[in-house]
Amino acid sequence: MNSSTPPKRFKQGQIFSIDLLISGAILIIILVSVIFFWNYSQRKMTLQEQRFDLYALGEKALSQLLLTPGQPYNWESFSSNQDFLDKVQALGLAPEPLVISSEKLNRFTALDYNQSKILLGLIGPGYEYSLSIYSWNGTSFNPESHFGQLQGEIPEIIKISRLALLDEQIVKVELYLGVQS
Repeated sequence: MNSSTPPKRFKQGQIFSIDLLISGAILIIILVSVIFFWNYSQRKMTLQEQRFDLYALGEKALSQLLLTPGQPYNWESFSSNQDFLDKVQALGLAPEPLVISSEKLNRFTALDYNQSKILLGLIGPGYEYSLSIYSWNGTSFNPESHFGQLQGEIPEIIKISRLALLDEQIVKVELYLGVQS
């Protein structure tokens, strides 16, 4: 060996502090991204399940109103006293499917909002609804009747629509359902 040549340095297996900092930063970015994506996915899945449950509940309530006469069938003849909820098990507006009785509709709109929520099965925490009926005039639907309210802050409202007959005229029935936040 020549004394003038510098000794060889072996760089294998050595860690420089800059390499350690870069790899640590990349690892932290990946971990934060995975945690953020996980939380986002969980929130989105929860909202999707809530929307599905709300829609199923709305479908059930509107079907109950438009396809059944209620239980008992003459519930509209009962007075709205204390034991109204004891006598009536379910509300229904249709003596036959999709044919709305104006007597039942008038009685329904005169009910206490909270009683109607219970009898329609909308008893979850914060559930609110409104029911609107629009009559067909030959070219468009015009508002005819409205019942219920959507009060408070409701981030998402679903709408379910059906056509039916009322006094031998076509009407559109819309149920709006939401959950207060």
